[in-house]
Amino acid sequence: MSVWGTGPFDNDDAAAWSDDLDDLDGATEAAAFAERTLRSGDEPGRVVAAAAWLASGVPGVPDPVDGPTTPPPTPDADLADAAAGALGTVLADDEWAHQWSDPAEREAVRAYVRSLIETWEVTIG
Repeated sequence: MSVWGTGPFDNDDAAAWSDDLDDLDGATEAAAFAERTLRSGDEPGRVVAAAAWLASGVPGVPDPVDGPTTPPPTPDADLADAAAGALGTVLADDEWAHQWSDPAEREAVRAYVRSLIETWEVTIG
């Protein structure tokens, strides 16, 4: 049974990504795993999960609900740029957005991705 909630870790792909990240040894491996996810253009749910987890390392951004237990690093401008770009690709992916059959949920997911993009654009400066 697939799970497709509207939070960044409320779908099967993101939950699996979170578990994979928490299985890694140490903060350095976790940060590299998240960066590879962003740069690879992996499954959109995994990209959103990586961007949400990394964004929680930005001062003032709350931890996402049901996300990894591994604390995120403080991201740099290069990583912020990669996150914003990867999320822009996700936002343009109509096929991914249609995983949510309810139009209100679909828009909630898109609004969340847009808010993450804004977080990363502010971080880029």
